[in-house]
Order: sequence, then structure tokens, then C-alpha cells
Amino acid sequence: MSFMSKVAELYFRMTGYKKMTADPVRRAEYIEKLRAINRKRVEAPRMGIRSEVTEEMIAGCETYYLNRGCGRALLYLHGGSYCEQPVLQHWQFCDRMAREADATAVMAIYKKAPDHSFEEAYAYLTELWKKLTAEFKPESITLMGDSAGGGLALGFAEYLNAVRMPQPGQIILFSPWLDLSMETEIPEDLDRRDPSLSADALRHMGKNWAGTTDVHDYRLSPIFGDLSGLAPLTVYFGTDEIFLPDGRRFRNLCNKKGIGIRYIEGYRMNHCYPLYPIPEAKEVQREVAAMIKGQSRQEQEKPEQST
Repeated sequence: MSFMSKVAELYFRMTGYKKMTADPVRRAEYIEKLRAINRKRVEAPRMGIRSEVTEEMIAGCETYYLNRGCGRALLYLHGGSYCEQPVLQHWQFCDRMAREADATAVMAIYKKAPDHSFEEAYAYLTELWKKLTAEFKPESITLMGDSAGGGLALGFAEYLNAVRMPQPGQIILFSPWLDLSMETEIPEDLDRRDPSLSADALRHMGKNWAGTTDVHDYRLSPIFGDLSGLAPLTVYFGTDEIFLPDGRRFRNLCNKKGIGIRYIEGYRMNHCYPLYPIPEAKEVQREVAAMIKGQSRQEQEKPEQST
């Protein structure tokens, strides 16, 4: 665990985010604050982004393209408990991937709870997917997401199979929220080590996102979905986050069913650690950029099939 990762953990503890979201009164106030924020237009940051950024409205949602015009693409679904907009780290990550992998990174601004629910997000992503697969070969698209966005990415990949639409070339997830029910037992020492996530808060936020739909629906909790036929999976978790038990449960489920998965645990790392400004994250980011380039290059090197 590097010095900077210790600083990042200390920062999360000092923000008081975990205690705030765990308190019902303060959480309700925070969600109302987010409701007002989410009714406003989401703008791409002007500082700290080196890629050229263009915007397109799709199904009423802001959709940002970084480094448009490349032969491969990255569709990124950001986290934030389905009620928060992307933060600077999300934009910076997509910017770096776009430049280092020579890819078009797509930041999808799906509508947020509690004013909106998952049905609208799936309708938006379906329209976006149609547009992307008209512009790029499906096998040259990497589907990515972190936390809530990671759960949404995996659920959407399962949905693509259900509606007979093409899979992406690969799926890469950072600390995906796999089960909105939060029914898996979390050891007390793990809960203490996690500086940012509260299980009680997540249960509440998950219900806001689900609306009247059972939270065990695979579109909400993809660990309950059909994993067969998915694109190759790469999944990262930190050993100091409360999503870890579900991550290991998912890994074991994939192995039992013969589903190809590359599963990585960052020792002493926190939730979504690949997005942090820490050495451990930079190593993952270099690896992911190489995967995006390598995956697309392999497709380009395939011999053409005669008809």
C-alpha cells in the first residue's frame, strides 16, 4: 500500500461521506440536494482534460465523446450510487484511456434516481448502443463501468443477449455493484476498513433506482442474471471494500459455470481504486489501456472470412 493510497483513504474518512449517507436524516437531505443538481445540465469539465470533447443528445441524455474518430471505442458508465453525476476522476480516466489506447471514449450521462429509474437508463443505453455499433464494429468496443456504473454495464451486457443485440469485444469493471439487495453478510472488520461505503445507505439508494421492480431483477443485480454468452470479463476489486464478498461470490459463480473471467483484487485497496491518483491506479490504467488497444488489434488481425 503506497503512501498516496494511504492519503486517499484518509481523505475519504475525513469527508465523512460514509457517516453522512448512513444517517437517514442526513442522507435524505443529501438526496434532495442531488435531486436539484441532477435536474441541471451536465457539462464536461474544461480543465484537466486534454482530449477533444464533443457532445450529442441521445434519448434526452447528454452523451460526451472524447477523441472521436478512432477505430475503437470505450463506452464508460460512471458510478455514484445511481444518484450522483460523474466526478472529475471519471472524466480524467476516460481522457487518459482515449489518448493512451487511441480510442473514442464515450461518457454516458444516464438519468439519476430518485427522479428516474433503471428503465430509462436501459432505454437510453439501447439507443446509444445502436448508434455505437453503427459507427464501430461491436468487437472493437470495450464496455466499462465502476461501482453502480459497473453493475449497470454488466446488467446491460446481459440485456444485450436477452434482446439479441451484439456483445462488445470485452467488459472491464471496477468494483461493480452486483447485488442491490446487499444481503450478503459483510464482516465487521471489512466494514470498518471501508472508508466510503455504507450497506444501509446502499440498500436505500438501490430501492430508489429500482422503483417498484424487485431488486433481484438481473437488470438491477446482474449477479442473478444469465452470464452465458457474455464478452470476456475483467473485474477489479479492492480488499478493503464492502463489495468484496459479492465480488468473490461472482468470481466463484463464473468459475463454477465455466464463464471466462479475469478477476483481480488490489491488496489493501479501497472501492474503485483504479480511478484514484495513486501509484496502484496508474498501474491498472496502463494495463487497461493496453487491453483496449490489444483487444481491438487482435480483431483487426483476424483474417477476413470469404463469403
